[in-house]
Amino acid sequence: MEKIPVFILGTTGKMGEMATRFLSHASASYAVTRLPGKAIDQAKAQLLSALNALHQQTNNNKAIIVDFTHRDNSMAWLPLIKEYKLNWVLGTSGLSLDDKQQIKILSQETSIFYAPNFSLGAHMQKIILSLLSEKLPPQWTAALFDFHHEKKLDAPSATALNLKNAWEANGREINGDIAYIRLGDGVSEHSAFIAGTGERLELTHRLLNRDAFGPTLIAAVKLVAQNPCGLFNMDHLTF
Repeated sequence: MEKIPVFILGTTGKMGEMATRFLSHASASYAVTRLPGKAIDQAKAQLLSALNALHQQTNNNKAIIVDFTHRDNSMAWLPLIKEYKLNWVLGTSGLSLDDKQQIKILSQETSIFYAPNFSLGAHMQKIILSLLSEKLPPQWTAALFDFHHEKKLDAPSATALNLKNAWEANGREINGDIAYIRLGDGVSEHSAFIAGTGERLELTHRLLNRDAFGPTLIAAVKLVAQNPCGLFNMDHLTF
């Protein structure tokens, strides 16, 4: 059985370490290689060398790029992913609307999974908030809080913006701006406060460590490997 080649961007990052560990121990057969996340030219040279070797071995499996780096790095990889029609599992936050449109167009040629947060709990939080927005009387209002470690670049986070969109999809508006803090070395926490007359709901998701992303990563890699093209997200996964 041929192994599916998976290239993980980032040789030293915590997300790259998590991805390598989970995919290396997955039930499916993956050939996992880590590439430099910041030294893009070096990483591309290593990738092209590996792709040439795979071609010589008549490997029929499309290679998969796993990318948890940052917006500028991810978009710099897009032309190469397009040229070689690589599958792409993308967990980068901070993408612009134009970035997302480019990714959508590219998904007509190859298979892409995109989610700014690979946590199943955070996804459930968004679904619950959307349901509350749909079911609660219009007098109820909501506010959002976004906490991340001090090295988090974008603020508010894409997860917080997704929560905002979930609440506002039913014609409502979030009360004020999304409050955020970048502090310390934890992972993340997102809270939605939903208030009516004389009562308040608090819906909080705390990410305790990055292993929470592992099951989603494995499901996402499997999904893109099974599809020749298309743009997929958390709603398309089965565990």
